[in-house]
Amino acid sequence: MPLNVANDEVFIVDYDKNWAMAFQEERNLILSTCKSFVLEIEHIGSTAIPNQKAKPIVDMMMAVDSLESVKALLEQLDRIEYQIVETGMKDRIFLRKHSDAENIQFFHLHIVEKSSWKNRSERILRNYLCKHSNAVEEYGKLKERLAKQFSDEVLAYTKSKTEFIQNLMNNACDDLRMPRVDVWE
Repeated sequence: MPLNVANDEVFIVDYDKNWAMAFQEERNLILSTCKSFVLEIEHIGSTAIPNQKAKPIVDMMMAVDSLESVKALLEQLDRIEYQIVETGMKDRIFLRKHSDAENIQFFHLHIVEKSSWKNRSERILRNYLCKHSNAVEEYGKLKERLAKQFSDEVLAYTKSKTEFIQNLMNNACDDLRMPRVDVWE
């Protein structure tokens, strides 16, 4: 049964250098469990950006050949406690796992097709923020303000960041000389 994350608590913490190590450990677990399906796997989201304030959730993106043929992969991910979350996002499968780590609430896993890997907005935005510390600081302040305002409304918190994230994404696309993309796909 798919999970509902709409009622999760929203709270922001300072950057934790251990998030990168937690990603590597979880990546290794995923690869040891289902390596034959995984073409790429990367740390994305705010916990992947040095000095970025974030919800303590390690987001990962995995590329596979086709979303149409991932039944066996999903069965293997279920064995390591990943559960499907219905999000309405197109062209991806989204899963979540509770974390046992002190400094991490959840692991999120976005599964996408390899054909879309190069142009995934999550990867482009992460790379842009890693190069622009002023944007990291401004984004952190926005997150803290919105987390106080929407502490028990994840969807409202997320939607309230959209304009800021869209502006960052536009800047990133301009820097890369690529067409601008809508962050809400």
